[in-house]
Amino acid sequence: MRLLPLVLLLLAWPSAADVVDTLCNRGTHFECPCNSCLDSELIRLESGAPVEWISVAFAHCNHLRRPLEEKIRAKVAGWINEECGSVLNCRKEGISQALQACNVVLGDFSCDERRNRILLGLVRNCSDGFAHGNLLPSSILGSVIQSREHLLSFVLNSDLISVLKERKFPATTSTTTTTTTTTTSTTTTTTRTPASSPSTTSAPRRPHPMPPTAFWPPWMSVAFEAFCGLSFVGFLLCCAAVRCLACDLNWQKLALGQWKHRHYKKATMELY
Repeated sequence: MRLLPLVLLLLAWPSAADVVDTLCNRGTHFECPCNSCLDSELIRLESGAPVEWISVAFAHCNHLRRPLEEKIRAKVAGWINEECGSVLNCRKEGISQALQACNVVLGDFSCDERRNRILLGLVRNCSDGFAHGNLLPSSILGSVIQSREHLLSFVLNSDLISVLKERKFPATTSTTTTTTTTTTSTTTTTTRTPASSPSTTSAPRRPHPMPPTAFWPPWMSVAFEAFCGLSFVGFLLCCAAVRCLACDLNWQKLALGQWKHRHYKKATMELY
């Protein structure tokens, strides 16, 4: 009986199978297993071009379950609506109505000893496919996540390490034919290689993806804070200068005798 609580705790402890068995983007056109969404036919462009994701790296792994996956997409959609209503000009990017959880696409959720990462994308219309015309710029999603890092950290129950852009090429199955000339037979083999592999003959060679880049240099926030501080100090100095100038004018009038007693007549007293 003493070991019963320990056994129950071990049974309830999340494992790597939680990520494998969890479906990402449930109920949308992009529903896929969370551990292999990048290999899905639903999350790729018809031209085979790379898709630009927002990669969020965090410190501690919190195994993905269905409630957490739905909460992440719903929270991100809500934050975008708030920022579009106050700061961002989202109509310029084609966002004319409030986004929902189905507009946020979860591309990957890595939870292992080497890295803990989540890939996020954004589509304009939930009912359309994953095409160029339906993809929204990753800069909008990246700006919103960077401004709400503390809230996303609370949702993931972990400290965030970085928020970067990351391009991903789709992994496709291509056929490579190798012919060996001998006196007996000709051998043809079919292998599975990534689309960006130099040995692939059925697809054109694509350039290597650009390395992840930050949205703004790290010194930008320090410069902005310094500018605000200097502006506030300058405002205080201007107020003090105006005050001193007014005091000097009053003392000059008093010294020149321009202020006389008639300026300070007392009110007449009336007896009732």
